[in-house]
Amino acid sequence: MADGVSATDAFNVGRMFSAPLAPYAQTGTNQVNLASVSSGVAALTGLSFLSSPNPIIQTVDPNNLTITNVAIAPHVFTGSVQMTFTTDSNGKAWENFSATGFGPNAALNQVMGPILFYSFGILTSMFSSPPSTNNYPSSSMRAN
Repeated sequence: MADGVSATDAFNVGRMFSAPLAPYAQTGTNQVNLASVSSGVAALTGLSFLSSPNPIIQTVDPNNLTITNVAIAPHVFTGSVQMTFTTDSNGKAWENFSATGFGPNAALNQVMGPILFYSFGILTSMFSSPPSTNNYPSSSMRAN
C-alpha cells in the first residue's frame, strides 16, 4: 500500500471499502444488507442483479486485522472473501484477499470479485497514503 502506513491504519481505512455499497465495517459479526442501486441504473448497465438485496454476514476483527464477508441468501453470489492487513519486513502495509465463489453465478463472481476487491485495495491505498508521498497501490489476491 504505502510506506509509513501501519497495517492497523490501512485496516481502519479498508473498513470503508469492505464490500460493494457497504457502510463502514463495524467490529464484530453483523448482518449487512448491501445497498442496492436503482432498477433504472441496473437496467442501464445490464447488471440487473445489482437491484436485488445482497445481504452478507460480515466479521470485522481488529485484533487480527481481518474482514470476512460471507454471502447469504438471496445474495446474487455464493461464497466468501477475507481481507487481511499486514506489514512486511520493510514496514510497508499490504491488503491481501482470499476468496471462494461457487453456485449458479460462480463464473461472473470469478470475474467481478477480483475487479471489485482489487479496486477496494486501490481505494484503501489512496486514502491511507499521506498526501505528500508518491505511493502506488499494492494489493495481492489469492483465489482458493
